[in-house]
Amino acid sequence: VGVREDPPGSNDGPRVREYQRGSGGNAWCAHFVSWCVAQAGKSPFGHIGLVADLRRWGQQTGRYTPAANAVPQPGDIFTKARYDATGKLAGGHTGFVIEFDPKTGRMRTVEGNVKDDVRITSQTLTTIDGIIRL
Repeated sequence: VGVREDPPGSNDGPRVREYQRGSGGNAWCAHFVSWCVAQAGKSPFGHIGLVADLRRWGQQTGRYTPAANAVPQPGDIFTKARYDATGKLAGGHTGFVIEFDPKTGRMRTVEGNVKDDVRITSQTLTTIDGIIRL
């Protein structure tokens, strides 16, 4: 938490390049997730840099649960679609669940590439498309 892009708004910086495996300059939330999973031990999916590819891996391996059926647990990975002003799919976002309150549907999360840094924030089940359980 607290790793920041350098310079701000660049999708770059020493730690960001570490998450991205040296590439720099690209959206990095999925790179951050991949890096974290690798740090915790052998990653079942290797290194994935795009949210769509991470979601697809979860679906193909039976580890993905759509948000409507999900009961998130700490350590789960959430995926979230992003749409442009016209409603066209324009990317996505991902991060880790820290805790989940089933009464409110709110998850406390840790995410990379949020306002140019790694931070603890929150998501709700109504704003994500699903979770991946490793």
